[in-house]
Amino acid sequence: MKSLPFSIIFLSALLCFGSVESFAYSQDCNGREYTWIMDRPLSNKVGADSFRYSFKYKCIDPNYPTIIYLPGGPGAPSSDFPPEITTVANLILTDARGTGINENFWDQGGSPEDVSSEILAEDIMAIVDQFHLKKYVLYGHSYGTVLATVTAHKIEASELPRPLAIVLEGPTGRYLEDSEQLAATNRALKNLADNSSSCIVCKLDELKEKYSARTVGGLIEALLAYGGNLNLLERALTGNLADQIPNYISQMAKPKSTGCLKLYNSIACDELTTLGMTSAVYSKNDQGVPEINYLP
Repeated sequence: MKSLPFSIIFLSALLCFGSVESFAYSQDCNGREYTWIMDRPLSNKVGADSFRYSFKYKCIDPNYPTIIYLPGGPGAPSSDFPPEITTVANLILTDARGTGINENFWDQGGSPEDVSSEILAEDIMAIVDQFHLKKYVLYGHSYGTVLATVTAHKIEASELPRPLAIVLEGPTGRYLEDSEQLAATNRALKNLADNSSSCIVCKLDELKEKYSARTVGGLIEALLAYGGNLNLLERALTGNLADQIPNYISQMAKPKSTGCLKLYNSIACDELTTLGMTSAVYSKNDQGVPEINYLP
């Protein structure tokens, strides 16, 4: 998940609002990234056991707002595509219970029925509460936009301070059939190629010499969803990020962990499919690589 092009200006403006954060851990606000652990109930049942819920916090200055990053998937760890955030904000990286640094959820007694957008939202609310955050932004990408919306709704009904803003990048909407997805991706790629100062298609042809069309297509579909007008695909192909392409492809191609697939099936197949926002068929692709051909 990558930052929106207007986020630097937008977040700088947010610095003008509110007082210094009531930051209970100011001794660790030194620009370093720390992993925090707190006890969270395994379920919403009365008397439920707890598990060790982890998240990463990089605090630069308690005067700055804090961005709480909610990755997509559902089930993608924050480390797969961490956001590019400048030093104008503190950053909290979250992994949903059951995946990434919280995959221990399953080993500690968690079950699929204890995973839903509502419960994941309560985990995020617990972070806001623990750090007494008053100036914070919910920043979601893909499925994270669903989680950000649910979290904001629950916060509004609680006594917690409301977020300064909610940033939704690559919002999850109605599920697209394969033909619709292919057409939408090709339109976006054509628009990028027509408006780029570089030969995007030439760069993709170079990649096709090293990787299969299916792999390049997966790269296109994944990276087109990041970065707004300063598209991550364009930056990855033409800028300093070019050497990261093998890493992007490796992240897409590696088999998903058992915990990640459990989480995906719990939310995408049971919850979002009911709402018409995704398809259970996708989970059959255990490699996690979109089967789509790139625009010739």
